[in-house]
Amino acid sequence: MQKKKIVFLDEGRGIGGAERNLINILTYLNNEKFELSVILCKKDKLYSIIKNLKVKVFLMKMPKFLSTSLEIGNIRIYNPFNIIYDLFLVLFKSFKIFIFLKSHNDIQILQTNGMFEHIYGGIAAKLSKIKCIWHFQDIPVNFLFRFFLNILAFIFPEKIIVISKKVKAVFFKKIQKKIVLIYNGIDLNRFKLKDKDRYNRIKNNFGIKDYEFVIGITSRLVYWKGHIVFLKAASILSKKFSNLKFLIVGDTTFGNKKYLGRLKRLVEKLNIKNKVIFTGFIDNIEDILGIIDIFVHCSIRPEPFGLDIIEAMASEKLVIATDLGATDEIITNNKDGIIIKPNNPKILANTISEVIVSKEKYNRIGISARQKVEERFCIYNYIKNISELYNSLV
Repeated sequence: MQKKKIVFLDEGRGIGGAERNLINILTYLNNEKFELSVILCKKDKLYSIIKNLKVKVFLMKMPKFLSTSLEIGNIRIYNPFNIIYDLFLVLFKSFKIFIFLKSHNDIQILQTNGMFEHIYGGIAAKLSKIKCIWHFQDIPVNFLFRFFLNILAFIFPEKIIVISKKVKAVFFKKIQKKIVLIYNGIDLNRFKLKDKDRYNRIKNNFGIKDYEFVIGITSRLVYWKGHIVFLKAASILSKKFSNLKFLIVGDTTFGNKKYLGRLKRLVEKLNIKNKVIFTGFIDNIEDILGIIDIFVHCSIRPEPFGLDIIEAMASEKLVIATDLGATDEIITNNKDGIIIKPNNPKILANTISEVIVSKEKYNRIGISARQKVEERFCIYNYIKNISELYNSLV
């Protein structure tokens, strides 16, 4: 049987949820039925991971998009010059991908993996008469941009994979027939092992004592993930408990270190430098989750899904998450996690404090969390649904 040829388009923004989903597809999809390849724009961590999977990578170096907004103090305004530049760049990249697809005319599906990739990849696929799938994993907050995306969604993709009902709601009613809801999935076996000696070594590497209680957040370092709220809650808690350590796991995107610098300055200002550890990007996230006692997810804008939430749940951790976006599609409050109001350090600190004081009361939540992930978010269901979609198109 001839393999179905699918190419994925991802510019590379660091390793976030979208990139981890791509890695899962490349790792677990049946390579006897599908021939997979990836278009990347640079040699980075994602490039190395995909090469190690023995998946073919087409390296296509292209200029970066510029930020369409400027920060003046605490105010963000649109930058018209960058918007014009980005529009020309969309046309340029569309042409480059079109030339690539025409020269590889046996490709049957182009799957795009990011907001800009959806636009210029969609244009290129349409011109090449190749079926295009948007793997849509964002919730745009700007109404005009949403409207623009809906127009493009009506024209370009054959199908749109969305990762939650909240993401599905981004699209107008006329687009709904194109949409396939496929929740993210993870390999549960990665989060099953409980090696105390290994965890103790990891703690030692970070200078964490046996008696210290660890509270962690794992995500890309972008402002809307709520790290500032996390640090302010850490400051409140450090005045009440002397045995706490706070882990911030993850790295910045697009090489932008300004936000990391801002967080480190806040740590100094709050006088909690000896309480907070910045780990940077961690390959084996299951190792870090193994040493965390309470997992915090405190996004301050709607979360498209929350892959880090289900990873923590699979590790039987008590998860405290903010009530924005798809959180309530993953967590049943007070059954397999705790949902709180967003952007409120005091509420977060009080919730963590209650869990620390009454830890035995909340132990059952971690066990229920693991069961929820086993039932709804395992990698095999995820890959089965992805595979069925590909088979329906070619």
